[in-house]
Amino acid sequence: MSIRTEGRAEKQHLPDARDIKGILIGRFQKNSQVTDEALKKIIVSKKELRGIPVIANVNFGHVQPYATIPIGGKAVIEAQGFESEIWIEQN
Repeated sequence: MSIRTEGRAEKQHLPDARDIKGILIGRFQKNSQVTDEALKKIIVSKKELRGIPVIANVNFGHVQPYATIPIGGKAVIEAQGFESEIWIEQN
Protein backbone atom coordinates (compact mmCIF):
# COMPACT_ATOMS: atom_id res chain seq x y z
CA MET A 1 0.00 0.00 0.00
CA SER A 2 1.44 3.34 -0.94
CA ILE A 3 0.64 6.59 0.75
CA ARG A 4 0.34 9.52 -1.58
CA THR A 5 -0.37 13.11 -0.69
CA GLU A 6 -3.58 13.19 -2.71
CA GLY A 7 -4.83 10.37 -0.49
CA ARG A 8 -6.04 7.93 -3.14
CA ALA A 9 -4.29 4.81 -1.84
CA GLU A 10 -6.53 4.08 1.11
CA LYS A 11 -7.46 0.66 2.43
CA GLN A 12 -10.87 0.58 0.79
CA HIS A 13 -9.19 0.90 -2.62
CA LEU A 14 -7.25 -2.32 -2.07
CA PRO A 15 -9.42 -5.40 -1.56
CA ASP A 16 -6.89 -7.28 0.59
CA ALA A 17 -5.83 -4.25 2.63
CA ARG A 18 -8.02 -5.18 5.60
CA ASP A 19 -5.36 -7.79 6.46
CA ILE A 20 -2.53 -5.23 6.63
CA LYS A 21 -0.91 -5.32 10.07
CA GLY A 22 1.85 -2.74 9.51
CA ILE A 23 3.34 -0.45 6.87
CA LEU A 24 6.93 0.28 5.93
CA ILE A 25 7.63 3.53 4.08
CA GLY A 26 10.95 3.91 2.32
CA ARG A 27 13.27 6.85 2.77
CA PHE A 28 12.59 9.66 0.32
CA GLN A 29 15.33 11.02 -1.91
CA LYS A 30 16.73 14.27 -0.56
CA ASN A 31 15.64 16.27 -3.60
CA SER A 32 12.01 15.18 -3.08
CA GLN A 33 11.86 17.64 -0.18
CA VAL A 34 9.45 15.43 1.77
CA THR A 35 10.00 16.39 5.40
CA ASP A 36 9.36 14.19 8.42
CA GLU A 37 6.70 16.68 9.49
CA ALA A 38 4.89 16.46 6.13
CA LEU A 39 4.99 12.66 6.21
CA LYS A 40 3.63 12.59 9.78
CA LYS A 41 0.79 14.88 8.71
CA ILE A 42 -0.13 12.55 5.84
CA ILE A 43 -0.01 9.45 8.05
CA VAL A 44 -2.07 11.01 10.85
CA SER A 45 -4.68 12.19 8.32
CA LYS A 46 -5.40 8.61 7.20
CA LYS A 47 -7.94 7.05 9.53
CA GLU A 48 -7.24 3.70 7.86
CA LEU A 49 -3.75 3.70 9.39
CA ARG A 50 -4.87 4.15 12.99
CA GLY A 51 -3.99 1.23 15.21
CA ILE A 52 -1.30 -0.28 13.00
CA PRO A 53 2.44 0.42 13.14
CA VAL A 54 3.79 2.70 10.41
CA ILE A 55 7.58 2.77 10.15
CA ALA A 56 9.06 5.43 7.89
CA ASN A 57 12.51 6.26 6.52
CA VAL A 58 13.33 2.59 5.97
CA ASN A 59 16.35 1.97 3.72
CA PHE A 60 14.75 0.13 0.81
CA GLY A 61 13.64 1.04 -2.66
CA HIS A 62 15.53 3.51 -4.82
CA VAL A 63 17.79 5.17 -2.25
CA GLN A 64 21.10 3.97 -0.85
CA PRO A 65 21.85 1.82 1.01
CA TYR A 66 19.67 -0.57 -0.97
CA ALA A 67 17.71 -3.32 0.73
CA THR A 68 15.37 -5.63 -1.12
CA ILE A 69 11.91 -6.45 0.11
CA PRO A 70 10.29 -9.03 -2.20
CA ILE A 71 6.87 -8.22 -3.64
CA GLY A 72 4.35 -10.37 -1.85
CA GLY A 73 6.85 -11.18 0.87
CA LYS A 74 5.86 -11.30 4.49
CA ALA A 75 7.55 -9.43 7.27
CA VAL A 76 7.55 -9.52 11.04
CA ILE A 77 7.62 -6.06 12.59
CA GLU A 78 8.27 -5.31 16.23
CA ALA A 79 7.75 -1.67 17.09
CA GLN A 80 7.80 0.11 20.43
CA GLY A 81 7.91 3.89 20.44
CA PHE A 82 10.76 4.98 18.18
CA GLU A 83 12.48 1.57 18.17
CA SER A 84 11.66 -1.07 15.59
CA GLU A 85 12.97 -4.33 14.15
CA ILE A 86 11.96 -5.83 10.83
CA TRP A 87 12.47 -9.42 9.64
CA ILE A 88 11.65 -10.42 6.08
CA GLU A 89 10.36 -13.99 5.81
CA GLN A 90 10.62 -16.18 2.72
CA ASN A 91 7.49 -16.81 0.65
